[in-house]
Amino acid sequence: MSDEIENQFKVKLQHPSDTTRKVVFEVTPELLENRAVNYKSLDPVHMPGQIFVYGSSSARTFNIANIRLVSRTPTEAQKNLEILHNLRFWTMPRFGRQTIEDRTLGQIGQPPDVILLSAYSNVPGRIGVPNDRSQRMGHLNRVPVVITNLSIPYPSDVDYIPTLGNPAIADPGGVPMPTMMPIDITLVEAHSPLEYEEFSLAQFKNGTLPGF
Repeated sequence: MSDEIENQFKVKLQHPSDTTRKVVFEVTPELLENRAVNYKSLDPVHMPGQIFVYGSSSARTFNIANIRLVSRTPTEAQKNLEILHNLRFWTMPRFGRQTIEDRTLGQIGQPPDVILLSAYSNVPGRIGVPNDRSQRMGHLNRVPVVITNLSIPYPSDVDYIPTLGNPAIADPGGVPMPTMMPIDITLVEAHSPLEYEEFSLAQFKNGTLPGF
């Protein structure tokens, strides 16, 4: 069974083009989806009410709360430390002289990465049928988002466990990680102008519109 099929019901974040850069939350967090629908009210004189004129529907925000990073072994502690570093990386723009020298990080001046949010959805398409989207019905499937808030507490009421360390620098002890760390993330939907141009309300209603 592939990782994509095995993890289809888990909450995960992934880089759009680099499948190795992803974060899968093994413990189910609390996920809250919000969208505001904006109306302007008109108040006719001597009427017992208002007339509402539609303005816009906002991009969705997603609050992922009580993400529990559980570290029972040094291996799990190391993996959770890498998750923290990856999440921090997704909040930062490209800047600084060393960033220019490191071409793997992209060009200087670029904003933080747009990443993909997936949760509680079927794998797009039927297995073995390329580009088939008949089975796409689900909740959140590769929705482009950006991180707008990242909260990382260091609790005082839990034990700390060392990570594996870095053998390359003769560091056998690693660094301490909480055995249980509850982090919170706020995301906002971030589509490109082209993606909005190709929006289909009929596909959106059926759950077959990619990325929405």
